Amino acid sequence: MILEQLKQATRAAHMRLQAHPRVIQLSTPQLSLAEYTAFLATMAGFYQPMEQQLARFTHEWAQIGLDFEQRCKTSLLRHDLVALGYANDGMTEPPTCADLPTLDDFPQALGCMYVLEGATLGGQLITRQMAAHFGLTAESGTAFYGSYGPAVGSMWKAFCMQVNAYAATCASDDAIIGMANDTFDALEQWLAAADQSVNRKHRMLVA
Repeated sequence: MILEQLKQATRAAHMRLQAHPRVIQLSTPQLSLAEYTAFLATMAGFYQPMEQQLARFTHEWAQIGLDFEQRCKTSLLRHDLVALGYANDGMTEPPTCADLPTLDDFPQALGCMYVLEGATLGGQLITRQMAAHFGLTAESGTAFYGSYGPAVGSMWKAFCMQVNAYAATCASDDAIIGMANDTFDALEQWLAAADQSVNRKHRMLVA
């Protein structure tokens, strides 16, 4: 089935992303609240333009029984950033990722959504860690990582069923898998670009 193919085909990209220093940092006791907030701003810069592309397939999402609005995360990220008092040199908007894969058709949209929806599973662990480290709640800064709350497992299973059902009737496996890998790669590159930006600012401050 397509989900097992996706898991195997994206394993390397997934592991690279999980090994990124910014991702690992989220699980360390040394993480500061400012660093957590900056990471959320980086995620907002990726999710917003990505979800804008995904929103073009409103009809197709409805056809497979997926409530796209329910699964959007941009508003949750914005909520968290406001709650945490985010400010970026006086700007109210986080930097936006411009180097994104283009979604030309619905199978590609499914591949992209596979990555974004899969991230909700690990988000439960980060939510608990932020609660333990900083006392954060969904109201004060973990709405994004908490997303579906106790329904995260059932939401993931429902998405997997929808992807399997679609793939079983359409010859689209290559497009779905290809875009899943492209989305992982784009996010990894965006995190690297964000690191470079932070390092440049640090050098300017100490110069």
